[in-house]
Amino acid sequence: MIYPGKPQQNGRHERMHGTLKAQTCAPPAATAAEQHWFEAFQEESNFERPHEALGQRPQTQFYSASPRPFCERLDDPCYEPHELVRRVRTSGEVRWRGGLIFISEAIVGEAVGISERHDGHWMIRFADVPFALIDRHTAKLTRFGPGRPPQPQSKRQRQPSPNCQRCIWTIVSDMFPLAQFWLWNGYVVMSAARSRYVSIKAPSSSLKLHPVGPVNSP
Repeated sequence: MIYPGKPQQNGRHERMHGTLKAQTCAPPAATAAEQHWFEAFQEESNFERPHEALGQRPQTQFYSASPRPFCERLDDPCYEPHELVRRVRTSGEVRWRGGLIFISEAIVGEAVGISERHDGHWMIRFADVPFALIDRHTAKLTRFGPGRPPQPQSKRQRQPSPNCQRCIWTIVSDMFPLAQFWLWNGYVVMSAARSRYVSIKAPSSSLKLHPVGPVNSP
C-alpha cells in the first residue's frame, strides 16, 4: 500500500502505467479502438518486450498456468457456533451493539466472526486470521500487529494563522509557563511572575500584551 498522492512509492507500477497510457490512450479514441490498442499492448508486453528484471527476456518464458481452479465466488469462511457472524459493509463497517464499528475496507462484502474472550473483550477474525479486538468498556477497535507507518511530513510546514486562538495560547504558555488565566470583559487576563498582570484580546491580528495592573520589578 502507498499513501494517497505518492506515486513515487510505487515507481515501477506507475512507470508501466505511463507507457500503457502513451500507447493506448493518446490520443483518446472510441472504446472499440482503444480496446484494440490494449490487446496489442498486452501481446507486445507479454510475448515480445524484454524485461530487465528477467534478464531481457519476455514474461511468457516464465509463466505457467496455476493448477488451482479459479472460482468466481468463494464460500464464506466457517465459524464456530458461539461466534457472531457479521458481513462487512461497503463502508468497511459492521453492525455492533446497535451501532456501527469500522473494521476494514479490504474485506468489504466478506463475513467475519466475533467471539467473546475470557477477559470479556471481543475478538474479530476473518477465516483463520484474528486481526482486531473490540474493547468491552469503550467499544473501540484495536488492531493486532503493527499499524500503518506514519506519513512523512511535508518540508513546507503550514504556518499558523496569527488569528488562531490556540496559537496565541501556545505562545503565551511558552513565554509564561507558570501563568494563570481567566476571562474578564472579553479579555483573557493573565497573572504571572510576581503580580504582573497583562491582558490578551483573542483572536487578534497580532499578539499584544497590555499591562493592566501593578508591575513589580523582578
